Amino acid sequence: MKADQTRTTTAIRGTKGYLAPEWFRNVPVTAKVDVHSFGIVLLELVCCRKNFLLDFDKEEEMVLVDWAYDCYSRGKLYKLVEKDVEAMEDLKKVERFVKVALWCIQEDPSLRPGMKKVVHMLEGAVPVSEPPDPNSFIQLESATGGFKEVLGRGASATVYKGILQNVGETITIAVKKEGEDDNREFTTEVKVIAGTNHKNLVKLVGVCSEGKNHLLVYEYMSNGSLASLLFKADPRPNWYTRAQIAISVARGLVYLHEECSTQIIHCDIKPQNILLDESLTAKISDFGLAKLLKVEQTRTMTAIRGTKGYVAPEWFRNMAITTKVDVYSFGVVLLELVCCRRGFEMEGYEEEEMVLVDWAHECYGDRMVGRLVEKDEEAMKDLVKVERFVKIGLWCVQEDPCLRPEMKKVVHMLEGAVEVSVPPSPASYINTV
Repeated sequence: MKADQTRTTTAIRGTKGYLAPEWFRNVPVTAKVDVHSFGIVLLELVCCRKNFLLDFDKEEEMVLVDWAYDCYSRGKLYKLVEKDVEAMEDLKKVERFVKVALWCIQEDPSLRPGMKKVVHMLEGAVPVSEPPDPNSFIQLESATGGFKEVLGRGASATVYKGILQNVGETITIAVKKEGEDDNREFTTEVKVIAGTNHKNLVKLVGVCSEGKNHLLVYEYMSNGSLASLLFKADPRPNWYTRAQIAISVARGLVYLHEECSTQIIHCDIKPQNILLDESLTAKISDFGLAKLLKVEQTRTMTAIRGTKGYVAPEWFRNMAITTKVDVYSFGVVLLELVCCRRGFEMEGYEEEEMVLVDWAHECYGDRMVGRLVEKDEEAMKDLVKVERFVKIGLWCVQEDPCLRPEMKKVVHMLEGAVEVSVPPSPASYINTV
């Protein structure tokens, strides 16, 4: 920084899992971002483990920050170092170091100590006071006004809007509250999202697991879901915006399928699980049904997951599941983006138009793709791209998974970098609705 400068505004820098919350907000960053990162490293040094561990049998131990506070608040710090004989004989220093770390990772930068004070606390020259819980249920309950304003509902969870006050600024968050009876989706979502970092995936900024209360704190997406934008908004999004959304979702899937350290099958791609920020950038959300594959594993056997209308045919057969189930779901979403309508609709449509996949193939086969977008003036002026997107959608929804392209090729085709050949007729989509 320049002389006399104490804060700056810059693009996000750092590594997922060590980033301070202010990196994800439109606020200047200070030296306190390093204090936050140091707090994570300090806990890792105390416990000899990574901040996020996906293969823990006990879900409360997966996120080190939450587990450390839980152990500290219940007077069971020994659980953090119980396999370390030397540390077990020096629990007073262990407690001091854990308390210092919990101060360092406070969400409010003004609550974090300067590093000079941190050194003094670590050396024992300065007493360490009681740190507040960085992600407590009480704090999140207060932020959501008692879980009042609903942003969305799923089969096992509800998402609420929350407001945090942070050094004079108001920060909006999305708090996903899981049902109390079954927390398997919560565990899966933490395992999956904790190890990801991509601009087209929603960002997890906090986790709370206290007793029967299981909450995930996400960045707030001000434009809601793609489903609301496509099927309810008036006016509907323009053709250029819809095309960009399609490419963004495809890039997010490429990341999950090919660029993560562990391959991830989302298993529930649909407009309701695609969220939009203030600039209409699309981000994939809701990883509760996702499947993490082991290293070198490319397919798995599992019970049916997903949403009717977006589920690939192989889910209903005794077949192994691969990333191609996401490709199929994306194909349906892509056709919905092109046509600004749901995959299956009865009201207001002729019988041959009700099933979008079949209708799209019929229009394409008759060289009349303009009928799919005839009420969209902007799309009607760009029928070459409309036809390309329709052809890609039809390739993605092929009944045979082997015929569907990989998502990386889908991106290249959407961008026009790769030619799109003539797709064969997909099996009737009505069989999967």
